[in-house]
Amino acid sequence: MKRSPHAEWDPLGVQTQPAMRAHNIICVHTMVGYLTSTRTMFKQNGYSGTESHYGVGGIWGGDKDKDWDGKAFQWQSRAYTADANLKGNPYIISIETADNAPAKASDILAWTPKQVEKIAQIIAWECSLSAHSECPTDWTCRKGVEWNGIRVAIPPVLVADSKPGRRGIGYHRQGIDPWRVSGGDSWSTARGKECPGDRRIAQLKTQVIPMVQQILKGEDMATAAEVWNFDGIDPPKRETDPVANPKWQPDSYLRHTLDAVDAVAKDVNDALAQVEDNRDRLIDLSARMDGLDVLAVTQAIAGAGDIAANAVRAAGEELLAKLDAIRVDINRG
Repeated sequence: MKRSPHAEWDPLGVQTQPAMRAHNIICVHTMVGYLTSTRTMFKQNGYSGTESHYGVGGIWGGDKDKDWDGKAFQWQSRAYTADANLKGNPYIISIETADNAPAKASDILAWTPKQVEKIAQIIAWECSLSAHSECPTDWTCRKGVEWNGIRVAIPPVLVADSKPGRRGIGYHRQGIDPWRVSGGDSWSTARGKECPGDRRIAQLKTQVIPMVQQILKGEDMATAAEVWNFDGIDPPKRETDPVANPKWQPDSYLRHTLDAVDAVAKDVNDALAQVEDNRDRLIDLSARMDGLDVLAVTQAIAGAGDIAANAVRAAGEELLAKLDAIRVDINRG
């Protein structure tokens, strides 16, 4: 079965896992650790231990030392199950992601831009029909489904829950109690496990899935440096401590600021364009004035005034003469 072009093939030893029965969901996880340490553990235990299909590095711990931000390994063949989703293992392709290894899930930091980009590339490939050309002919992923006028293997949309038959993109907590819905498959025995954390769940919805869809549509994908997370929340006003606004994120504030700068820049450009136009008009007027004989114009205007005055005086005298004639006629009558 095909291997992802977006991850380095890194098998864990002799294959012992059961075969997959379908490719229905791509599920993201967080390691609560680093790619370096997780990879070491997976290698030590082989397929008899716990593993995921993919792993993506970050900027923390040993990953930082190796410059593994966005580095990806594929540890398991897509023909076989990985142990990351319990009852969902037979139909779920799993992606583990490195984090800052905090004591509390609420302190798990957001994916880096490079992690977002790599996760999106892996998921987009997994959603593509070509990635499943070697899957069994009776699998839905091999036959494909229509999405937005495109035929895909797995719909690039968030699944609603962990109920059997769902197809799309999911996150681990959807199959963990108490978030698991009634009738949903259990994806972990650990009650209350928040994997992959609130920040990363939000990123999956607002960054990763839109980027996956963009790739599948054949549109240019944003680079890591262009990944933004505008959460729609008003940015802080000269706020340096995010505690005052717990949902505030620096990238949201920066995006909002850049949008405001763009608006001001447009107004300035419009004003400059008007100034340029006025300047051109003044230059043209000045050129016309340079060739103008002001004395001659003054004399011409004065002469025209004299002619007009004489015409008015003559007309007045003629009118008076007529009035005198009328007065004489009246006296005679």
